Amino acid sequence: MHLEKGSHFVRDTMNNLERRLEKNGFIRIHRSTIVNVNEICEILPLLGGDYTVVLRDKTRLTLSRRYRAARAASEPVSSSGGTTDPG
Repeated sequence: MHLEKGSHFVRDTMNNLERRLEKNGFIRIHRSTIVNVNEICEILPLLGGDYTVVLRDKTRLTLSRRYRAARAASEPVSSSGGTTDPG
């Protein structure tokens, strides 16, 4: 698990971790990635139905088609001030 001040090793399944974190504002965006929705600043479309999620610190992550539905509830604001709408 990567945090602002370092990282920690977590020995649990992604499904269990996802269930534990979702009530605290986290969503799963890929089979190996769970993010805090408050850290998302932009979502950019890629070819093939995937997206790039840009975090506040400019980290770029992949939002897969499989987890796109989970992203819909977060409605992040793009850097231009409007909401992004990947579909």
